[in-house]
Amino acid sequence: MKIEKGYIKIQPCIPKEWKEYEIKYKWKNTLYNIKVENNNKNTEVSKVYLDGLEVENNIKLEDRNTVHNIRVVM
Repeated sequence: MKIEKGYIKIQPCIPKEWKEYEIKYKWKNTLYNIKVENNNKNTEVSKVYLDGLEVENNIKLEDRNTVHNIRVVM
């Protein structure tokens, strides 16, 4: 996970055997629930979803006192 200039980017580098993992990240008043699903890869993101909508892997962090769900498919 990389945070830079107010944006979050998920860059997993994990063992191929890991099927998934989750991260909870709080930025100011917003909680980000991040779930990474692995399809037998070590790196490389195929798709990213923010609250169910497909987005670029460069999500702007916001301070809105809310919860966002990020799903990353490798």
